[in-house]
Amino acid sequence: GPCCTVHQGVPGGHLPGTGYGASIRVGVECHWTETTSGLKRLLDMSEKMTRVVGQTVGYARVSSSDQNLARQLEALGDVDKLFTDQASGKDVDGRAQLKAMLNCVCAGDVITVKSPDRLARDTIDLLTLVRDLGERGVKVSFVDMPELSTDSPSGGFVLTIFAAVAELERRM
Repeated sequence: GPCCTVHQGVPGGHLPGTGYGASIRVGVECHWTETTSGLKRLLDMSEKMTRVVGQTVGYARVSSSDQNLARQLEALGDVDKLFTDQASGKDVDGRAQLKAMLNCVCAGDVITVKSPDRLARDTIDLLTLVRDLGERGVKVSFVDMPELSTDSPSGGFVLTIFAAVAELERRM
């Protein structure tokens, strides 16, 4: 029988012992019952599952079912992978697709979001998400406010100020 089972969407998935960690988007669970043919199948699978680094990943969120994602999706344009949530943005808990996206991206990827409040409404949450992604080599781009893009030091500075002002407005 088959010796390898492919699990798509495994956070940080990799092929053990291949050195392809960040370039593979799946995890592989191997049961070595057929050593020679199993190894050949694993190597064949690794060639098929490599991905180009630098995907554009879109994220959109609406707070309630009566809101429409269409405007955000149109603004995001053509993306390699898309994640959408229908949940409050006041905190990051309870947003399954946000968590899936965070587990999916890797160094070289760019997350595209229509505006900062679609990613997070709380300043600390937004800045923590952006910082954590930056530490992983993932950039964040905001369609409505390209000056907040995290690919420059000034973008990070302006993003911090903007997020604080947006939170203040929401609390007033």
